[in-house]
Amino acid sequence: MKKIIYVLFIIGLIFLAGCSEKKKREEKAPELGQVFDEGLTVKATRQGKPEWKMKVSKLIQKENNLKSVEGENVEIEFFGDQEKKIAEIEADTGTANLTSNDIELNGNVILKNISDQTTLYTEKLFYDSIKEKVYTEEEVKIEQADGIIKGRGLEADLRLKEVVLKETYGQN
Repeated sequence: MKKIIYVLFIIGLIFLAGCSEKKKREEKAPELGQVFDEGLTVKATRQGKPEWKMKVSKLIQKENNLKSVEGENVEIEFFGDQEKKIAEIEADTGTANLTSNDIELNGNVILKNISDQTTLYTEKLFYDSIKEKVYTEEEVKIEQADGIIKGRGLEADLRLKEVVLKETYGQN
């Protein structure tokens, strides 16, 4: 009889230990507004290949079901064919939609083409993952080897090779 009670006691302890582990795992799920460890990297892929990689000093959970995260002191690398880095963006803050891979960047936004160092400056910039383009309605400045162009409102590819400005008032 003592053996049966002892066996039932052991089984009960194992069961409780298993429940305790499950509860611990559930407690680690992110919550709305939760701040994650500093210095994190968020990666996005398209058909198994890297699309972009975002490094942040602080990451904040924006929505309950992991749809979007906001970062501070944002650095993003964008990748093209053969997983080669084609552009970099820096900004004060950025919000990434982890379902669509779209990104909104705010404050001191700088986009740099890796191959020729063409650089775009603005205060707000959006990245559309499906179109693989950036756009803004804000003032922009584009520095190229042959001059500077200023304007307002822009749509461009990440390499800054195809750029459409709504208004221009720049110089060459």
